[in-house]
Amino acid sequence: ARVLFPGLDNDHMLRLFMDLKGRFPNRLLKGATFRTQHFDNSHNFLEETIDPISKKVLVRPVASGAIKPIHDMKMLLKAEECTDANERQKLRELASLLEGCLQLEPEKRTTAEAGFYHPFVYSDKSREMREQKEQERQLRRQEKSKAKEEIRAVIQKQTHEQKRKLKALKK
Repeated sequence: ARVLFPGLDNDHMLRLFMDLKGRFPNRLLKGATFRTQHFDNSHNFLEETIDPISKKVLVRPVASGAIKPIHDMKMLLKAEECTDANERQKLRELASLLEGCLQLEPEKRTTAEAGFYHPFVYSDKSREMREQKEQERQLRRQEKSKAKEEIRAVIQKQTHEQKRKLKALKK
């Protein structure tokens, strides 16, 4: 597994995310716990850079209008360049799923359940595989249950035999 936004630090990761999705909405930033570490009071991103001469860390506010999404998920996945129609469709579905999962607004974001039923994840083939696995699990549960019943029957029989023998000894 790899990190989706492999930045050098939190600021860099936030910048990579904003380069893909655009700036964070002010409403979202107002409630953010670490907002003051990464954004000023006007909700401008505070970008840290290293001065090439002094080697000191410089913090400069990046105006909200300067951050615009520069990447399209389908473009990043090179979906349209794919020559195989089935593979191109799968890449489009993956792009759609990622776009939904990476929505900035939580209420617009794809939920786990919706993601599970997304065409990229829930195809006919994957549904058949899940149904087959579920049938196998049910069969194992039934076999386990049957084995438990057989063990209970043997224990019950042994207990009954022991009680009978104890009664015979007491007489």
